Amino acid sequence: MKARLKSVQTGKYLQGIFEYDRTSTVLQANGLGFDPMEEYTLLSLDGTDLVHGSKVVIRTGNSYYLHPLNGGGSSVQLSHWGSSEQTFVIERGSPNGGSITSGDIVSLKTEKGKYLTVHSNQKNRLGAEALSAGTNEQFVVEAIETKGAPLNVVAFGDSIVWGQGLYNRDKFTYLTKQWLQVVTERPVELFVFAHSGATIEPSDSNDSFRDKQFAVASEDLTNLWKPIPPGEVNFGYPTIHQQVKSAAVRLPYWHHVSPEMVDLILLDGGINDLGPVTICRPFTSSQWIMDKTAEAGKNAHEMIKTALAKYPNAKIVITDYYQIISQHTSSMLLGFLDWIFSNPSTSSSIPEIAASSQTSSFLPDEGIPDLSPEEMEELYLRELYTKLKEMGAFENLKAKDTIAFGAGKEDQGNLLKAMSENTRLFKDRMNAEMQKIANIFPDRVTVASCRYTDTDAVFAPKSSLWSLSGIQPVDPVWEKRLEDAKKWGKTIGHGLAKTKLASIGHPHVAGAKKYAEGIRLALHRKGWLVETHGLIKRIFQQLLNREATAKELEFFHIQFAQGFTVKDIVRFIGMNDLFRKTIEGLDDRDMVNKIMNAFLGRMPREYDYVRWPYITQSGNWAVTVTEIIESREYHERFGEWKIPSSGRNPVEKGVYVFQYKEREGTVALDRVHEEMNTGTAPLWRHHWTKNWSLVEPFTHRGAHYLLGYKAHSGEVFIDQYTFDYDGTRSLWKHQWTSNWSILQPFPYKDKQYVFGYRERNGDYFIDQINDDMVGTTPIHDGSWTKGWSSVQPFKKGSDVFLFGYRYSDGKYFIDQIKSDMSGFESKCSGKHWTKGWSIVTLFYGADGEVYVFGYRSRDGDYFIDRVNDNLSGTTPVGNGRWTTGWSRISPFYWNGNVYLFGYRSQDGKVFIDKIRDDFQKTENIWSKHWTTGWTTVIPAFMIEE
Repeated sequence: MKARLKSVQTGKYLQGIFEYDRTSTVLQANGLGFDPMEEYTLLSLDGTDLVHGSKVVIRTGNSYYLHPLNGGGSSVQLSHWGSSEQTFVIERGSPNGGSITSGDIVSLKTEKGKYLTVHSNQKNRLGAEALSAGTNEQFVVEAIETKGAPLNVVAFGDSIVWGQGLYNRDKFTYLTKQWLQVVTERPVELFVFAHSGATIEPSDSNDSFRDKQFAVASEDLTNLWKPIPPGEVNFGYPTIHQQVKSAAVRLPYWHHVSPEMVDLILLDGGINDLGPVTICRPFTSSQWIMDKTAEAGKNAHEMIKTALAKYPNAKIVITDYYQIISQHTSSMLLGFLDWIFSNPSTSSSIPEIAASSQTSSFLPDEGIPDLSPEEMEELYLRELYTKLKEMGAFENLKAKDTIAFGAGKEDQGNLLKAMSENTRLFKDRMNAEMQKIANIFPDRVTVASCRYTDTDAVFAPKSSLWSLSGIQPVDPVWEKRLEDAKKWGKTIGHGLAKTKLASIGHPHVAGAKKYAEGIRLALHRKGWLVETHGLIKRIFQQLLNREATAKELEFFHIQFAQGFTVKDIVRFIGMNDLFRKTIEGLDDRDMVNKIMNAFLGRMPREYDYVRWPYITQSGNWAVTVTEIIESREYHERFGEWKIPSSGRNPVEKGVYVFQYKEREGTVALDRVHEEMNTGTAPLWRHHWTKNWSLVEPFTHRGAHYLLGYKAHSGEVFIDQYTFDYDGTRSLWKHQWTSNWSILQPFPYKDKQYVFGYRERNGDYFIDQINDDMVGTTPIHDGSWTKGWSSVQPFKKGSDVFLFGYRYSDGKYFIDQIKSDMSGFESKCSGKHWTKGWSIVTLFYGADGEVYVFGYRSRDGDYFIDRVNDNLSGTTPVGNGRWTTGWSRISPFYWNGNVYLFGYRSQDGKVFIDKIRDDFQKTENIWSKHWTTGWTTVIPAFMIEE
């Protein structure tokens, strides 16, 4: 069963945390449900169906397993290990018969008899501490609908397939997995055995470090538990051929996947058999490169024959190589070499390297007996550095832009030109060798082109490869890579320095996407795994509500094979007569309904109709379709490969309540049911940083936002709710001055503004929030008297006013904000209420008038006043007494009535009261207990259509 596991106690989802090589697991408080690391396969070891008492292993979307450490101790992580300790017993909350299905509440017990629970001193981290089911963490099983058995994808190879320098989520293997999951609608399991430094076959040279590399080269089960070096650190072992052989044993034993169940193999190999430095070395002869690539090609042929035999149902996609250095490579290449050899901390520990710098002769292409390939790479690097230094290549590096190729026999430019030619020669020859193999086995093997050109080369202006920033690598995992290298004994020569800079010349995030695109094209061309006709049929059903004809299926099949994405097909159909004919004769409103439902999978909201008022006129429909397909909403919900469909949370009518805990950082959104007496339904939980002292909701042009501020540091942000209200996305972060006590967004003449006030010294400001929500523009500032505890904007007619109250003496005022925002005009001042009202907030009544609600926490007194029409003050209309201690009370309007939403932080009690039409009393509609500690609880927005 593929499912998400949601904590009953906290509403948080069990989720893995992405790292480059290993993964831990926590209860994440986001509840978005779209992160693949929230998706788990619950694999029964007793049979196909899960029932109460089934023994299960729990596998993530990244092929890690939930695993109690230390013999079932108090920590739980995700790992590749496949021992009995990864086995859990699944127990249904109510142990009735039948299979466990979506919505069932379950507990997970380790083989040692301890239950999975939240770690006692780390609120989000999981442990296996509880000894009884009464104190454990229970989970709601949210089954993920899938079609068909899982596709199993296996990756063998070197650092290219491994994804040097990339987070797992950015590697082309993982991108391929995600894509297959979308287009096939089947679960996809990915198993990566590739690692940095892998050769196709072992070196013939004596390698004194081979025994220290802890290789799992054998197919014997006894070797399965040997520690494996991190894939990010360069080791030659296990070789790629050994990966192919040993995985046939590891997959069934670790992952319960037999070799016959493997559907797709992603594979490369060859560059480490020659050595990347040796290839780039300008003194390496062309003949040697051609001979060695031919030898690597023969080895690759044998390796692929092994793979075809061991995985009889798998298709194999070989990824090609690219030209590392070209005429577009900049002088940063020289800076890279200069830093390695001029930095004392990277000095060599191999005597032969230092000696080689004194020689004027060239080192032999075939290497030196008794030196390992890695040691020879050290010598070749030193040799290149010495020759270039003699030519003055490292002088005035900052003044150089690109490397000038020279014409002299041994000048700097000619050496660098030779480097470029050698890398091109290797790329062409190795790719040709792999293509020959694919031609021998055309039904099962193909080559995927990354489609790099010479402009993608390292240190080129438009490079697709990792580079440097100063002397620091720019990949996000280099510090962890260096730490692991030290743990695993990478100390020879420049091993540590090279490990630190190992990402250079490997595909970065955008470069990995090109590889993923190449793999997609290769699978489309061959018609493997992805049944494009089914994909096209689903697109036609969504957009046109009809079946595709045979001619249409063939036409769009060709488009996919030529590189079209789902989004390209959607755009093509949407701009074509195919779609236009479905909306002919509709009026403006119905046409907006049809287009929004087809391309976004949802009905319009009122502001969508306002946005496109004349859609039926003169081709305006086409403009609307284009805007929707290129919109942020489409991009974030569907990307390039998802077919438009409804979101996870159907957007329903109602009032939405935002909550935040300042001390913990927990944030949440609930929807108030239309039937108020049934209370609220949680939509999502997430985790922000702590200490946001002010979080204010506002709505602008139909979209809903949050403005947040930390008083102690001055940090400020604007977030927008996602289009299905499954969370928020960050739009802007900035630093303001500290200690603003009041921030109030308000609209005026189609613009959005924010008023700020600092209680301790009386400073205030008005900023305009930029239309794109990225930043604010200062309009006006000044200073008032100190101590105003509440200042709120309100509209009366077309004008905007401020209502202020001071807790310490009960004074209140009403000012009008000038139309140009340049200051204020006093309407009411010098008026007093009693002091000590802890909550003073404004609301609009059903009659359209402005009212003030006040509450005093210490004694429970409350009042309702109406703001006078002439703004001269307020008139009492109602009062009463409640219980004490309410920390947040906010009015909201719904279906012709005014309600109050209240929360008490000390005990978590929450209520909804209806204000009677005569404002004399309130009527309780609903009450309940939430968790304690929420510092912001406020009805943030409403959806009425």
